[in-house]
Amino acid sequence: MRVVVGDSRMMSGNFLFATGLRFCVLLLSLIFVTPTFAEPARRVTLGIVPYSSTISLFKTHKPLRDYLVANFDPAVILMSSTSYQQFYLDGLNGEFDIVSTSSHFVPGLMRKGYVPLVQYGTRLAFTIIVRKDSGIKTVADLRGKRIGRPGFLSQYYCLGVEWLKHNDLYQEENMVGLNSHLTGLVALSNGIIDAVLATPQNIAQLPLEQRRQFESLDITGISFPSLFYMAHERLGSESIGKLHAVLNAFPSSQEGERFFSELTAYGGFKPVTAADLEELQSYGELTERILREQTNKDLPD
Repeated sequence: MRVVVGDSRMMSGNFLFATGLRFCVLLLSLIFVTPTFAEPARRVTLGIVPYSSTISLFKTHKPLRDYLVANFDPAVILMSSTSYQQFYLDGLNGEFDIVSTSSHFVPGLMRKGYVPLVQYGTRLAFTIIVRKDSGIKTVADLRGKRIGRPGFLSQYYCLGVEWLKHNDLYQEENMVGLNSHLTGLVALSNGIIDAVLATPQNIAQLPLEQRRQFESLDITGISFPSLFYMAHERLGSESIGKLHAVLNAFPSSQEGERFFSELTAYGGFKPVTAADLEELQSYGELTERILREQTNKDLPD
């Protein structure tokens, strides 16, 4: 299942009524006025990995969509999926023209015809977040605690579970599934869980008063690339080249300044290098191994 937004209007009752009325008028005109059928509206789909709620995702990425509509293609619409797993499968099936995707999905998507364009400038540091008053000060203190893990197949799920197993801290009965990082921090604040697999950037995006509740355990040396933007090869080399240039110019635009300074903590864009793609191979292999083990399903050919 995919979620789509074409503009910033919410589906109010008046809007739905007006839409239904316009549809009826259009249908009548097709029946009584002309025997021809209109071509379906062209659209360019930008799929956003579901790291937060749909409303939050679309609100955050509205400046980006507005910029792409004005500078790349007026047919750009935002889409997402109901889970990390579904987003990856949708991408492998070519459901999106452009994706903003977690880096561990990049190798698989490249095999399916997606071309890497840019990545966010900030690397993500894997950590474990706890409440300051929890009494959890070291990794050893996690033993027997309730640990929240974000959505199945997220980066934090894949890397976090592997890290916990490597450190002999993984206990399935103590793992609590989460829909998003925001859900995890809310659950942590309310004492439903004792710790959550996350990144310091998740805390940085909270209001100051909420940030003061949390701290990160000292886990050093574990980081990974953030989100990548990719375009499907079906767009054609000319359009992909134009999109690449437009994205590179986004951080210095008015919409880009708002996106990076007010709405996110991603640190602009930077180029994708061969070394980056090489680093991601092991993450991609881990992702697909976990997906096969947990679902017993083959990936799309």
